[in-house]
Amino acid sequence: PLHQQETVAEGKLNGLMLFSLFVGIVSFTLLYVWLVLHRQRVLAMNDIVDDRGLDHVIVGGEEIFWASLGHTLVFVVLTTVGPYALHGRLLVAACASQGTHYCDLTGEVPFIRDMIDAHHAEAVASGARIVCCTGFDSIPSDLGVLTLQAHAAATWGEPCERVALCVTKMKGGVSGGTVASMMNLVDEASRSSRVRAIALDPYALTPGDRGEDGRDQAAARFDRALGQWTAPFVMAAINTRVVRRSHALLGHPWGRGF
Repeated sequence: PLHQQETVAEGKLNGLMLFSLFVGIVSFTLLYVWLVLHRQRVLAMNDIVDDRGLDHVIVGGEEIFWASLGHTLVFVVLTTVGPYALHGRLLVAACASQGTHYCDLTGEVPFIRDMIDAHHAEAVASGARIVCCTGFDSIPSDLGVLTLQAHAAATWGEPCERVALCVTKMKGGVSGGTVASMMNLVDEASRSSRVRAIALDPYALTPGDRGEDGRDQAAARFDRALGQWTAPFVMAAINTRVVRRSHALLGHPWGRGF
C-alpha cells in the first residue's frame, strides 16, 4: 500500500503496473474479439438454416437431448462442444440407439475408441452413422487419401503403398473447446495407463486390426521425397488413426501393407 501510494502521488507507473495494465487490455480485447466472432458464426449458421428452410433445434445439455430424442424426429445431430469425453458420451449413445446420424469435431482418440467399443454394433443395427472428426482434423487427411488413392488406381492401375501428408501453411486459431479437450486428455492420461496406451497406439481406432505402421513422427527429420526437413504435426495423432480406420471399414482396398 505504501508503495502504491507513493507511485500514485508521483504520477508514475512502475514496470509491474504497466505490465499488469498491458495484460488486462490484451485479455479484454481478445475476449471481446472472440465474443464478436462467435456471435457472427452463430448468426451466419442461423441464416444458412433459415435460407434452406431446415427444421432445427438448439438444446443445452446431454440430459435434455437424451430425454427429447425419443419424442421427436431427429435426422442428424451436429455437436461442436468439447471436451467430448465429458459432454459427448450420452449423445453418441442416444444417436446409436435411435438410428440418428451424428457428427462432431473431436480429436480425442480415447473418447472415439470408447464409443467404438460401446456403440459400433448398436449403430450398425439401428442404421445410425456416427462420424467423428469432421473438422480440420480429419477431413483433409481422410478424404485426401481417399481421393489420391482413387486417382492412383485410375492412373497407374494400383493404389499407393504409402501416403504422407505434409502441411506447409495453416490459417486459423485454436478454440476454447480445443484447449479444454487437450487439457482434459492430458488429465485423463496422467491418471489412466489405459488412456495413455490408446493415445499412443497407431491402431487405436481399429481394434483387432493391425498393420505395420509404427508411432507418429516425434522429432525433426529429413524427408527424401520432399527434399527438406520436416517436423511433427500436432494433428497427426488423430489424422493417421482416422485414415487407418476408414481403410479398415472399407475392407482394406489399398492392401494390408498400406
